[in-house]
Amino acid sequence: MAEDPHQGKWLKDFRRRFTSFDSLMLIIGGALGFAGNALFSGNVPATVVMTVVAVLTIMAALSIDRFRHGAQVTLQRSHDHFTTQLDQHHLQLQGRLSKHLTYVHASVDFVNDPESNSGKDAGYDAAKAAVERAKHRILVIGDYSPPPTVGADLDRVPPRNRAAYLGAIERMLEERLKADDPALPILHYRRYIQRPLGIYEEVRGRETARPGIVLTDKDMVGDLQAFDHCARVLQIKASADRAQSNRISVDVRLIPFLPNCPSVLLVDDREVQFTIPTRHDEPGDKYAELGLLGVLVMEDHANGEQICAPFVRLFDRLVKFSVFVRKIEGAEVPSVEVEPSDVDRAIRLPGTAETPSAS
Repeated sequence: MAEDPHQGKWLKDFRRRFTSFDSLMLIIGGALGFAGNALFSGNVPATVVMTVVAVLTIMAALSIDRFRHGAQVTLQRSHDHFTTQLDQHHLQLQGRLSKHLTYVHASVDFVNDPESNSGKDAGYDAAKAAVERAKHRILVIGDYSPPPTVGADLDRVPPRNRAAYLGAIERMLEERLKADDPALPILHYRRYIQRPLGIYEEVRGRETARPGIVLTDKDMVGDLQAFDHCARVLQIKASADRAQSNRISVDVRLIPFLPNCPSVLLVDDREVQFTIPTRHDEPGDKYAELGLLGVLVMEDHANGEQICAPFVRLFDRLVKFSVFVRKIEGAEVPSVEVEPSDVDRAIRLPGTAETPSAS
């Protein structure tokens, strides 16, 4: 039978809560009422009195227990209801907060490179500090420093503190290779060397059926500092290969120069840096002197999704234009020959059809 929509709320609640147990208690209570009236109206044995009192006591205990149970159930339902509402409200607040945080997903700072006699930190100190915080990857597009015969007549003295920055990369690889903590992830280091198109084509032409090329000091005129650095990191990789260690991955590659591309440093999923070059025009025999204006630092506060991810894709796309450097000759350190590691083999090598993967 359908409920009357005009019934009051109190009547609906009463009909819902009044059960057969309540009907039984009502009947027993009425019978005991008659018994009590007879008790006080005439001579009733003491046994009957005790029985009536016992029954009344049991009924009171049952009623109190039922009330207590009902109160507990109601309280638990209220608690669960408000807990669910609170959790939903908390999730809504988290969503709103994440949405608002993406509006400011990165912090940007420009570290100006001061004059050498100022005593202040140089721009490459910011790059060095970022490298020293690296946990699992360091990706670099190196400075484009062609020979003096290509481009402007510039005095290409390496920027101040660049050697310390390159040394920090070498030290991080050595420390990860020697680390005893098995929980540390593999440290990936990939560097792209930019060279003029003519040099790139000539060097690539020396590649045989075996993947990779031998890079010489003549190929790197204009940036022998980076050339020696690459020789040292290949030495570290060779040490890892001899020890059959997979704690580090080193991948040095040659690419044709990218017009208007500054040097790019990407560390983990946290930070991207650009070195901004400049030139110092001075009177005298030299037309200009190559200098460093500063370093543009961008920190990704969206777990690498907003700033770092597009640059990771850039590094992966450059693989198909690159040549793997397997050996360096003419550097300050003894030359070694390396093969791509298992991780490096996941990156598409020239002449293969594999898809580049993120490193």
